[in-house]
Amino acid sequence: MKKILIMLIFLVSCSTTDLTLAGLGTVSNNGVFTKNKMRVINKYYQKYFDTKFVGKENYIFNKRKLDGVTYYEYYNRKTNNILLMVHGGAFESPLSQSYITMMDNIFANSKGNFVSYIMDYTVDNKYPEQNIEVEKLVDDIMEKYDRVVIIGDSSGGNLVLTTMLKRRDEKKKMPDGLILLSPWTDLTNRVESRITRYYDDIVIGQNDYPDALLHNYYIKNEKDITKPYISPVYGVYNDFPRTLIQVGDHEVLLDDSKIIYEKMKKAGVDVRIDVYDRMFHVFQILPFLEESKQSYKIIGAFLDETFISD
Repeated sequence: MKKILIMLIFLVSCSTTDLTLAGLGTVSNNGVFTKNKMRVINKYYQKYFDTKFVGKENYIFNKRKLDGVTYYEYYNRKTNNILLMVHGGAFESPLSQSYITMMDNIFANSKGNFVSYIMDYTVDNKYPEQNIEVEKLVDDIMEKYDRVVIIGDSSGGNLVLTTMLKRRDEKKKMPDGLILLSPWTDLTNRVESRITRYYDDIVIGQNDYPDALLHNYYIKNEKDITKPYISPVYGVYNDFPRTLIQVGDHEVLLDDSKIIYEKMKKAGVDVRIDVYDRMFHVFQILPFLEESKQSYKIIGAFLDETFISD
């Protein structure tokens, strides 16, 4: 995953002239990134490597532990509503400041009527260790709080879905909502978009595929990765909570989202998918893009509808 982001940082920081988005293989509202915007992009992507966390002024930001699971409690005011964030990074990248910034943008686009829990799960381990950590924290949250929404991006979206499939099968209480940003749901990598979006995806397309997807350390010892608890694209989705899915049209992971949407819809789930034209993997990490602004507004509205005011 570091290689992915280093490549993107290089692309956006080395230009000395205005760079069209067609040249990058990505897009924003006006089609052009100026030199100044390049510097801003570079700054935001550098946050992906920053593990010194800084929250918003006048917000509470505390490190917590639960049975060996590390997470951060981040909020403006106490409430019995919880937004749990499960970060991505191909199961191998630790939590970084970029996810704190992502949560800042979620707060800014909602009424903020929730306490956020941001997971910092253990990396460099093998399946199902990260799943177990997510399960522990979800079990605790679901027992203690009134309303719960869980958000996950990329491999974090995988961890959210696999945890929910297992939880549903065990007949445990489900959360009130799920938000999935470019979830990686097919670890077999058989979906069509792995080929059709190969040259479009500047983040995990030709620059880093197949290495990041086909040779993933987390599932190295697993012989059958078609199991829904590993590849949720093979799951069934009856009795799932209301779900919001967002994905970029240029992603090799595009079909990972589309298939989950179709399966949820067929199962009667209240599900919405937004496909952003020519957007790249987890584009929300760049909050100044018009597409990101739109994305955060939709996420904020989803949360406001779910978290009834105290």
